[in-house]
Amino acid sequence: MINTLCHPKISMTFAQLSRPQGGMPLSAAALSAWVARASPGERLEYHRGLLAIDRIKGTSALKDAERRKLAAVAGHAMALADVGKLHLLQERHGDGDYSYWAVARTPARPLERVSSRFPIDQRSEVSRP
Repeated sequence: MINTLCHPKISMTFAQLSRPQGGMPLSAAALSAWVARASPGERLEYHRGLLAIDRIKGTSALKDAERRKLAAVAGHAMALADVGKLHLLQERHGDGDYSYWAVARTPARPLERVSSRFPIDQRSEVSRP
């Protein structure tokens, strides 16, 4: 188990321990493990650099294995955001220097069916100008 120094709602040291300076990027498995235990509002820096450049072969300064791992974790973060588990944010530090943050979301509540609350035959008649 990785020991982290946590501030309420922020757990950015997990990324730093998982991806030391000059080390391999955070893995998709480590991101999934973090999402499974994160409280709503907690955030994780999953990359520092310029993601659009760093994940593309030929433009990235990363070694091929690191670049593929970064591309996988970025894709996984996007997939988790698409299903409502994360918000994805970026913070600019300078030219070409960004932090990419995954922020845990509150689980979504199931939506009520609108038609059961407002049946079509009971719509109010409102005159329109």
